[in-house]
Parts: sequence; structure tokens; C-alpha cells
Amino acid sequence: MYLIYSVLLAAVLLLGIPYWVFQMVRQGKYRKGLSERLGIVPPRIRNSAQPSIWVHAVSVGEVLAVSELVRGLRAEFPEHRVVVSTTTDTGQKLAAARFGAENVFYFPLDFAVFIRHYVSALRPELVVVAETEFWPNFLRIARESGARIAVVNARISDRSLSGYRRWRKLLRPVLQKIDLFLAQTAEDARRLAEIGAAPPRISVGGNLKFDISAPPAPAILGQLQTVLSESGAGPILVCGSTVDGEESLLVQAFKAVLATYPATVMLLAPRHPERFGEVAQTLEQLQVNFWKRTKWNGAPLSGGVLLVDSIGELSSLYGLADLAFVGGSLVPRGGHSIIEPAQHGVAILVGPHTENFRDIVTLFQNRNAVRIVAPSELASAFLELLGNDSERQALGSRAIETLTSQRGATPLTLQKLKTLLPARVHEGPSCVNPLGEIYGAFVGTRNYLFDRGVLRSHTLAGPVVSVGNISVGGSGKTPFVILLGELLKRRGIGFDVLSRGYGRKTRGVQQVAPEGSAADFGDEPLLIAQRLGCPVIVGESRYQAGLFAESKFGPQLHILDDGFQHRSLARDFDIVLFTAEDLQDRLLPGGRLREPVSSLSRADSVVLMGEMEVPAVALGKTLWRARRSAEVSGAPDHPLVFCGIARPGKFVEQLQEAGIEPQAEKFYRDHHAYTASDILDLLALRDQTHAGGFITTEKDAINLGPNLTKLGSVALARVRMELLSPADTLDTMLRTIGDRKPLA
Repeated sequence: MYLIYSVLLAAVLLLGIPYWVFQMVRQGKYRKGLSERLGIVPPRIRNSAQPSIWVHAVSVGEVLAVSELVRGLRAEFPEHRVVVSTTTDTGQKLAAARFGAENVFYFPLDFAVFIRHYVSALRPELVVVAETEFWPNFLRIARESGARIAVVNARISDRSLSGYRRWRKLLRPVLQKIDLFLAQTAEDARRLAEIGAAPPRISVGGNLKFDISAPPAPAILGQLQTVLSESGAGPILVCGSTVDGEESLLVQAFKAVLATYPATVMLLAPRHPERFGEVAQTLEQLQVNFWKRTKWNGAPLSGGVLLVDSIGELSSLYGLADLAFVGGSLVPRGGHSIIEPAQHGVAILVGPHTENFRDIVTLFQNRNAVRIVAPSELASAFLELLGNDSERQALGSRAIETLTSQRGATPLTLQKLKTLLPARVHEGPSCVNPLGEIYGAFVGTRNYLFDRGVLRSHTLAGPVVSVGNISVGGSGKTPFVILLGELLKRRGIGFDVLSRGYGRKTRGVQQVAPEGSAADFGDEPLLIAQRLGCPVIVGESRYQAGLFAESKFGPQLHILDDGFQHRSLARDFDIVLFTAEDLQDRLLPGGRLREPVSSLSRADSVVLMGEMEVPAVALGKTLWRARRSAEVSGAPDHPLVFCGIARPGKFVEQLQEAGIEPQAEKFYRDHHAYTASDILDLLALRDQTHAGGFITTEKDAINLGPNLTKLGSVALARVRMELLSPADTLDTMLRTIGDRKPLA
């Protein structure tokens, strides 16, 4: 498929050469950054020893949308370099001003050879694509390099939906390369699923454009304010992002306003720089007095049009307006964003064609915060609002109130991206980490010494069943220990659980008191004790913990929690939980694997999580299948979901499978001990996102301790583990143990 796509792309480019050359000669388009588009990596971004986060934002609107997100990524991941690619010249200029020219470059044409140059130079560990740029070769090669991929602020416009539907079969494998989709709205999420995105990977993240902060005021703003005041000019109309066919309509309406308000000034800002000359000719033909921004020398302004033939100033100029009109909407071009004038509390008008921003415009329209007018109604709408100060000011006030109520997408998006970066995927040789090789050599040597008996494994009187994994958390060991304990209890088999007690502040061997705290015993041992009501013993040495258990309860069956790597205690049955992510991951410290996948050869049973295929390394082993699910009693509507576990994204997926869609999410590190400051942050985020309450895990409830009650309405999710054939599974385990060390 990719070869055919590349051939077709090359054919389109070859056929379009006359057009590209014409645009270069006539309007200067596509000249800048040509070498970068052709895969030549500029030296300014090449020389860095840091891994990168690659953010792709096509043009000005996308650059503005991701600005706060880029700042957040830089703060959250200081060990990574955040680089930004754009497609348009205007987007490149704005991105360079905001993020530094040394971190910005033109996006290469989507040919594999060009993309590989950039992936090799930048070594991205996370790729963030703004809105809907589904370039097949880019996504494929980035994924093969080991990068995780997220599409943020995703939207599917009415106009593009039909095309995506038509090519859905070809688009689906491309979308499968993407780990996370954060849609602007529920409707966008539905459309993403319709065109082939995997529903478990889709969430609603809100619209990043609501979080855009106003740029620094350009120097001309103060000068204009002074001149307009001294000239006695007014009212002021700012008509921004206009397109072909709109300027003549706006000037005709402006002339009607001049008849009543002779000192009116219109600031007219065409959307595309290449049209500046064309619009100047239109103003001459319409015989209206006008000045060009680039040639204006500070002369008085009154009763005419200031043609804003510059880039990057429109957002601030909206602050001068008594009325703002946002273009691309009088003719069928889909409209443009109304957020910039809303930031200034200005009364906003748009035409009837706003399909590309349907959700934003509908939201503002429902709150009476924007006025939609037909071309024939422009003059009367201008005059009506200019003659009614209270209604015009109220319209602007409702606009800024609506904007403020929708903010918060940036922190939610950042939280989602944080779940991707630690779990890096290895699908190609370019991800080799020398530290991982050193770590792997150490692990291999240690296992070799245990296998040869050089390092000794201590033996307990009772049989030991180890439950473990090969990665750093998130596979479901604790739910599986609880499930195994429940199965043993039903058979009337006595047992205890031996655990390290990770995160506890105490030392030595202790029996867990169910009424204790995470600081005393560790969160997971405490949860196991509360759920199973069995003896749970914690100790740095699991062998010493086992001796303690046998001295109190006799040589009964011991469940060794998280024991696969704890080889100093001999076990009679080794259970290893294995996920699809493990198969693609890499060794610490670059990935999450504590041991290579080949170490599954030591296991007696491999538990495959979910519907994953049987990996070759597990063939010949006893294979069990299990799945996790979340049960929530009394879940609030539109909950804020928070947790401090190893793989929070999996928890959110389980909630979604249970029919619970989070309003907002906040994630902490695994085993997070909550503070009073965390509680205040959670309460503030709940209010900011209008969440109906909280959902968290039982493990987090233990780590919250007394702070749990301070959150008010909190529903606890019980994560359950289910085996495909639990009775047969237990029989297999007990039979094997009986052959090796019979139960008392």
C-alpha cells in the first residue's frame, strides 16, 4: 500500500510542477524551506544529543493552538528537545517567534527517504500531530523508529468527512499507527471511529484553541490607539481572515456605515498574504479611501480602510474593535476561528458558512455570543449594533464568558501525553540504547549465575507460587494475586501472601494489619490484605517473610507477589503476566522491561492479557488467558478520573468499556502518596472542568488515606481479573505443585 501511495504522490507532484513554479515566480510561495521540504535536515536542528518530541502544526491556527502545549511539554520533559514543524510560511514565522528558530523547521514531503532523514536526526520518542494530518509514510516511519504517536485537537470537518469515508479501507491501517486521538468534541470522536481509528484509543480532550493566550502586543498597536484617538476616528470595525469574494461585500457594507458614521475606520486583514496586492486593487476599484499597513507612516486615520498587509498582528488588532467580523464565512470556505476576537470581549459577527468551526460557532450561538449574518444583512447588522451600545457590549461580554468557560484542554492533553512517553515502543534497530544493553548484560549474568547454582535460592517448607511479570508495573499482578487467592479460598486451601511492601516507610518483616496505612505496609499489600482477609507478610527478604509466615501459620501455600525477578526464593510454580505492550517494549532504562522477553522460558505458565496473539517465545508453555475490567458503584456523571498507577491509560480504557466516559483526567506516578496540595489541585480541576465527581482506584484510595473524605463525591473502581477457564487453570497449577512439593 505504501509503495502505491508513494508512486501516486510522486505523480501528483510531477503533474503539479507547472503550478508550483508559477506560484514561486508570481507570489514567492514554496521558495522558503524548499531544501527542508526535500528532506535536507537544517544544521540548526540537527546538532542535539537529546531525544526529541516532534510537534507538527500545519499553519498559524495550529501553531497558536499548540503553543501552551509546547510550553507544557518543555516544562514536563526537560530532558527532551521539543521541535515544531510547519507547512506554511506564515506558520513557520510564527512558530520561530514563539519557540525559537533553532527548534522549528518545514515539514518534509511525505516520501520515505525524506522522512527517514528527519527521524534519524531528531530521534523522536513522541510525535504530536495537531488536528488531522494523516501522512502515511510519516506515521509509519515514526512508529517503526519507536516513537509513540498522538493526534491532539483532532477534528473531522463536514467537508473532509466524506473523503475520509471514501478511503476508509486504506486509511484504517494508517490510523492504527496512532496510539492516541484526543478529539475536540464527542462528534469528532465519533467521526474518528467511523473512519477507522480504534475506539479505545479515542478520547475527548477539548479544544486547545480555547487556551490560546493573547500574544504580546505589537508596536503598532499603541501607535494606532494614539492616532485613532487623536483623529477622532470611530467606530472601529476589524474584519479579519477575509478570503476572495468577501472584501467587496464588506466594503459595500462599510460605505453604508460611513453614511451614518463618517469617521468610521475599517481594519481589513486578508487571510492569505499572497492576496494583499489583489485586495489593494479591489479597494482602489471600489473607490474607497485606504492606507496600507506596511506603508502607513502614522498619518491620521478617519473615514477609510487600513489594509493590514502584515502577518501576526491581527489577534492584537481585534482589541481595537467596536465590532469584529471573522471571514471565510460569507462565501462557502468553512469559516475561521472566532476565538481571537472573543479573547478581547469584542462583539463578533460571522457569515453563514462556518462548517469548519461548527462546534465553536454553535457553542457561541447557543449562548448568544456571536451574530450570524447573510451577505445582504451585513450593513444593517453593523448599523444595528453600532447604534445599540448595551447590546453590542453584552454580545462581547458573553463571548469572553463563553471562551473562559471552555478552557482547560491543554492540561488534560498534557496529562494524556505523559502516559505515552514512558512506554516507548521498539520496532526497529534505531532504538538501541547502550544503557539498555549494559542493563541487559547485568540481568543475563545474574540469571546465568542462578541457573548454574552459583547464586543460591532459599527454599521454604511450603510450596511457593510466584506471580510476576517482566515489565515495570501495569500488567495486573495485584488483581491476579487477588483472583488466585479467591480461587484458593473456594477450594478451602490455606495460603498467605509474601510481598516486598514497596513504598512503605517501615523496615523488617511484618504482618500487614488491614486497618493500617500505605506508609506502614505499602499500598498493594494493604489492598491484598483487605480484599482477601488472608495473612500478608512484607519484608525486604521474601525468604525471611516466608519463614515468619510458616512460624505463625505453618507451611501452607505461599503466593509470592511480584516474584519473577526475586530468584533468591525458590518457587514451585512460576506465573508470568504478559501484555502486548511487553512484546514491543525494550529494556530499562530506555523502556519498561525488567527482563528480555526471552526470559519467559523460565515460566511455568504465561498469562496472556486481553486478545493478544500467542507470541512465539511463549509457544510450548502453559498458556492462560485473562482480562481486566473495572467495576464502579455509584459512578458520578461526567467524572474526573484520577489515579497513580503504572498504566493509567489502561484504567481509562476499562472505565470506557464499562460505559463511563471521563470528563477530565489527571494522572500521578505509580504508588503516589497524595498531599493536601494534591487535594486542592483536584478540587480546582473538578470545578474548572465541571466534572460531576471523582473516580479513582482502590489502590489510590489507600494512598489517599484520610484525604479521601476531603474530595467529597468519590467513586472507587474495583479492578477485577477474569480467567478464561479458572477451574482448569487452578487444577493445572495444583497438579504441578503436587508433583513437585505436595500440599500439607
